[in-house]
Amino acid sequence: MRREVLDHAARPLLVELLTPFASFFDRHGVRLDDLAKTSQEDRALVARVHALVHDDGAIEPPPDDLVELLALLDALATSDAADALIRYDTERRLPRGTHGDVDLGLIALLRHPELAELVAAATAREPEHKFAEYAPARTDLELGVTRPALAKLAKVLGARLAALDHTDVCRPELTKNRWYVELEIVHGSRPKTRDTIDPASRSLAQITDVTARRSFARIDRRTGRLFVRAYPRVREEIRRAFGEVLADDGDFYSPAGLYDLSVFKDVDAALAPESPVKRVELRMISMVAHDGVSSLFKRGRADLLVSSSRPIIEMSLRGASPIAVRIYLDIGGSRMIRVELAADGKRNVIDYNRDDPEVRRIVERFLQSRGIMRAPAALAAELEDAPGATASA
Repeated sequence: MRREVLDHAARPLLVELLTPFASFFDRHGVRLDDLAKTSQEDRALVARVHALVHDDGAIEPPPDDLVELLALLDALATSDAADALIRYDTERRLPRGTHGDVDLGLIALLRHPELAELVAAATAREPEHKFAEYAPARTDLELGVTRPALAKLAKVLGARLAALDHTDVCRPELTKNRWYVELEIVHGSRPKTRDTIDPASRSLAQITDVTARRSFARIDRRTGRLFVRAYPRVREEIRRAFGEVLADDGDFYSPAGLYDLSVFKDVDAALAPESPVKRVELRMISMVAHDGVSSLFKRGRADLLVSSSRPIIEMSLRGASPIAVRIYLDIGGSRMIRVELAADGKRNVIDYNRDDPEVRRIVERFLQSRGIMRAPAALAAELEDAPGATASA
C-alpha cells in the first residue's frame, strides 16, 4: 500500500484497525499503544508498520488478513472512492464534511465494512505511479551519491522545479543497501488556490498554499540504472537532474532500448516456461495498431490465453504493437511472481518485488532469456552464470 495513506491516517483510527494484529506487531518491536500516542507529524512508527507489511522476505511474513485489509484501505483512500462512499451511503451513516479521504475510508472499514467492500470494488483502478526506468549512457563511470552530490541535487532539482512554477523546496533523504542507493525526495508542488470551509463555523475562506509531495529515486548498484517514481513532469526533471549532478549531462539517463515487447506478438514463445519458472500466465496486454487505434485485454484472476478471447487477442496482435503486459510467473508453492511492464519507446515502467534478491534474479533472467530485457554485459554474465540459467537472447 502507499506509505502516504498510513502517514495521513488519524492515529486512533489506524490503531483501531491494526489492533486485531497487535501480537504480530509486538513480535516485531512495534507497540500499537506507542503508535496511538504519536502525533501526525511523527512518522517513525508508521514507517515501521509500512516496512513490516511489505517485507515479503521476512521469516514471519505479515498475516494475509492484514495485507488484504490494508490493501482495501489503500483502495478506499482516494478522492474517487471517498465520493463513492458518500454516494453509496444512502442511510447517511458516514460523517459528512469533516474527514479526509484516508480517515473516511478508515471509518467505513471499521464501522461499515460491507459498504467499504462495495465501494472498493466499484472504484478499483490501477496504481497511478510506478517506477520508470532509465539506462545510463555509460556503465564504466563511478556513480556515487555522496553528501556533496546530494546537496547539489537538491539545488539543481529545486531550480528545475521552480522553472515549472513549483515551489523550489527540495529535500532528498538518502538510504543505501546492498542493491540500491535510494532517495526519498520531499518537494513542493505548484501553489493552488482553493476554498475551505470550517466545519464548526461553516465559514468560507480562500487560501493559496503549497502541498508537499514525495517522489522516489533509486540507482541500481549493479547496472547503474535509475528508477524514478513521481508525477510525469516531475519525473522528467528528476531524470535530468540526476544526469547533470552525476555525469554533467542532463540526457545521461535515457529510456531508449531497455525493453522490447514485440516478442509478445508470438504469445506462446514469449510465455514459454523455463526453470525455475513452471508456468506463465498472461493477465493483461495492451497494444497499439499501426493506425493509432489502441486496445486492452485483461482478466483479473485467470490466464487470458485460456479464455474465449484468445483468438481475438492473437488476431489483434498481427496488426498491432504490444506496449504493456502483466504476467504471473509460477515458481511452485503458493505464490506467483507478478510482473507488470510498459514500454512504448518513450518510457519504461516495470513493477515487481525488486527488494527480494531471488525474485529479482528470476524475473531478470526470464525477461532476458525472452529478449524482453536488454541487459548490460555485466548483468547478462551474472544471469548466465546463475544456477539453472540457459542461454540468453
